[in-house]
Amino acid sequence: MELTWHGRARFRLRAGGLTWWLDTGMDPAAYAEDPATIVLDARASSSVGRAGPGSMPVLDGPGEYELRGVPIVAVRTSAPGAPREGRHVAFRVGIDGLHVGYFGPDSSHGGATGVLRVLGEISPVDVAILPLGEGFGFGATDALAFVRSLEAKVTVAYTDRDSPAGADAVRRLCREMGSAVDVVARSVTFTGTSVPAVPQVVVLADRSKVDAS
Repeated sequence: MELTWHGRARFRLRAGGLTWWLDTGMDPAAYAEDPATIVLDARASSSVGRAGPGSMPVLDGPGEYELRGVPIVAVRTSAPGAPREGRHVAFRVGIDGLHVGYFGPDSSHGGATGVLRVLGEISPVDVAILPLGEGFGFGATDALAFVRSLEAKVTVAYTDRDSPAGADAVRRLCREMGSAVDVVARSVTFTGTSVPAVPQVVVLADRSKVDAS
């Protein structure tokens, strides 16, 4: 599987001949009319299982699914009783021998305790895609506690564009996890046999900026 970051909360996952877009508040017009494309929308903005452009499936609600032979678990992370427009879900995708967990921004708004309560439903996760920064995602302390409880081998840390507080939270998490603070990768590629034995933090380049330059 190959993972790239396309700004804010949009990630592209390529594996098994499929393209997965992990996003929040997705705009269907932003995705190609490609039958090999699947969108997982972390913000509950419409009905479960709706269709995007063409035959592109979109999932944006909690449940257990299977799309083109790939198992998916979606777990609500927002506080109980939140209005629909304020609901968020986390996804776990089982692909290429790995479990990839995606947490969109604001997924921590139920508080650290609220997010920790979903561990039993979302685990196991080998690669966790986690938002950092106050007002966007986890603070560094809560992120560290969550990653350690989740027992993810790789944490892909991301934050809001041009957020000094978010960037500081990413640096702090890298230091706490013993990962390189200033190494930014264009993409990351893993298989079930190549995932590192020692947990690490990965920071990706914003491809929306790279592609625009």
